[in-house]
Amino acid sequence: MSEILAVVIAVLSGAGAAAVSAAVGYAKSHFGKVPPETVDWEKAGYTLALGAILGGVAGGFGITVIDAQNILVSVGLFSAVVYFTEAGVKAIVRFLRSKL
Repeated sequence: MSEILAVVIAVLSGAGAAAVSAAVGYAKSHFGKVPPETVDWEKAGYTLALGAILGGVAGGFGITVIDAQNILVSVGLFSAVVYFTEAGVKAIVRFLRSKL
């Protein structure tokens, strides 16, 4: 598999994992409130972009999806990395804002 194709697949895997994370986050908010929360496309876009970037970085370092079984593992791992990266950045930003 060429290196460029491996990076493209990793970017798509990261974006796919982020899409799953965004959908789960939306479902959590939508079904937990009355009236239901609407889709925040900006928030979903940030999550997808973060997943694609993290996927690209993983692909650049040679962490790729090789077969169908690894796709499931990669989606789970990318989802976790996207979630914790996003939550960590939000925590840092909120901390800095509280100090300013």
